[in-house]
Amino acid sequence: SQFAYAADLFREVKESDSVREKYPLLFLTARAPGHSELPTRIFLDLFEANRRQLIDSGVSAKNIAASELCTACRPDLLFSYRAEKGLTGRMMAVVGIRTGN
Repeated sequence: SQFAYAADLFREVKESDSVREKYPLLFLTARAPGHSELPTRIFLDLFEANRRQLIDSGVSAKNIAASELCTACRPDLLFSYRAEKGLTGRMMAVVGIRTGN
């Protein structure tokens, strides 16, 4: 891998379904017991990947800041291509370098 820590950047997320959790026996009709769970999905921790790449390139950790906003959780403020299934507007990012400090 390009980055020695690449394996640390992935997170497993088990999808949840409140109906399945409350009534698990309802979902055993088509499959054997134990085979009806929702799948685990793997996601890249993009914030951490970007943070580590910046540190590797010489940026001090104290000079790295990122918003905690979730694009999928805040459709009133942000666009999420995946959450909105491609029906989105556009966003942009700004990166700057301060000199003299």
